[in-house]
Amino acid sequence: NGNYLDNYPIEIKGGISSEISVYDYENDGNYRIFVPCNNKKLYLYTKNGTPLDSWNPVVTKDQIITPVQYLKFKDNEYLVFADNLKTYILNRRGEPKIVPTKNFPKAPNSKYYIESIDEYNIRFVTTNAAGEIEYINSDGSSDTKNIKSYSRNHNFVMDDINGDGQNEFIF
Repeated sequence: NGNYLDNYPIEIKGGISSEISVYDYENDGNYRIFVPCNNKKLYLYTKNGTPLDSWNPVVTKDQIITPVQYLKFKDNEYLVFADNLKTYILNRRGEPKIVPTKNFPKAPNSKYYIESIDEYNIRFVTTNAAGEIEYINSDGSSDTKNIKSYSRNHNFVMDDINGDGQNEFIF
């Protein structure tokens, strides 16, 4: 009807630094709203607009430049996002799950993808500001692959387009 919901609108002091993300982990209507703010903190709200009690705002080293992504591989869940130089891989409580050993300037328009290495190991795939592929392994170690230089604002998608079981990189 165009009316505000109870507890809305929410005033975000200092403003938002990237898009909000909304997830329903169990598909049960229990939505979580992630709000990255200019004060270098990531807040988490319920669908009712109240801060989630079990979540302490995550404090980042620099301004958050990507929305939070919820990724799942088998029974493992990850919340992944980046500030200007660091990738954060957290559990649902906002605690570090994987701590990358190398920092890099993340391309803001590039999402994170999970790639299975074998039955037990995965790695996260994204791109840096120079357009290079960045791999973050499940132990936190990193590798970089240079295919071609792209602008900081390039778009990147990883998918198996031709159905051969191998992921292609699309810029």
